[in-house]
Amino acid sequence: MRKILVVLLLIVSICIPAHAYAETKLKGLQVSPLRSRPALRPGDTSTGQLSLSNNTDSASLVTLYVERFRVTDEDYHYDFAPGEHTDWVRLADTKIQLNKNENKKVAYSLAIPSDAPPGGYYFAVFASTESSGSGSSFKEVKRVASLIYLEVGGVLSKKVNLLGTDAPWFTKSRQLRIDSRLANQGNTHVEARLKQSIRPFVGPVPESVQKEGLILPGSIRKLRSTVKIPWWPGIYKLSVDYSPPQGGPTQSIRQILIYFPVWAWMTSLLILILLVWRIIGRKFNPSGAQRYTRPR
Repeated sequence: MRKILVVLLLIVSICIPAHAYAETKLKGLQVSPLRSRPALRPGDTSTGQLSLSNNTDSASLVTLYVERFRVTDEDYHYDFAPGEHTDWVRLADTKIQLNKNENKKVAYSLAIPSDAPPGGYYFAVFASTESSGSGSSFKEVKRVASLIYLEVGGVLSKKVNLLGTDAPWFTKSRQLRIDSRLANQGNTHVEARLKQSIRPFVGPVPESVQKEGLILPGSIRKLRSTVKIPWWPGIYKLSVDYSPPQGGPTQSIRQILIYFPVWAWMTSLLILILLVWRIIGRKFNPSGAQRYTRPR
């Protein structure tokens, strides 16, 4: 009996991970890497490679093409379109047949003109498939992209400044949402890093939380993060610090924060009710008053 139980446990331990892997395996058309950051100089040429995977049960004809991309708002929604400099990215193949569950490599090259201005250039290599339902006149286009953050060397300006921070001055939740806005006034992308902390006026200082984000040139990005407030209610000081890559003093923002959770409200209300009850009790039964007893 013991041997049978051991065998069953082994079977379960083997089957469960395999089942979990099957459930979490990505479906559809996949591309990797999702992003790359080559750094070249004017006149340079380099090569790269994409991996395409058809994780479906049917064969697909994949079309590849290049578009430039930019951001449209502070939340960094992307906008893709054909545009200037996309001819710098040259694909070895523009159409590839992928059988079901097949993976293929696609080569491409980056050719930078010798007169290219220094700075950041941003491209998306798209892989797309088309499908149409039976009896339908509409075609469904599915596409995935590998983003290229190209930096052309020369006189590069990395100038990012912290514009401001949006956070409530009063909160009932320990999870404080912080929106910090950073502006890139340079000519290339910058990996910005913020250091955030919530400190009590008295007591130990908690460890700071870091938030990172890539800021494209000529854009403002809102970096959103969540910082946990210490357990005890009270008045705290929110600090957001940014050290610019161009050098110079650390840019800092300070803000007073009042944290008063629901349980603190309930506790305060209960204490207030008890105090009022005691005051009312003293008013109708003042201390020192003699109690009248009827003589026998």
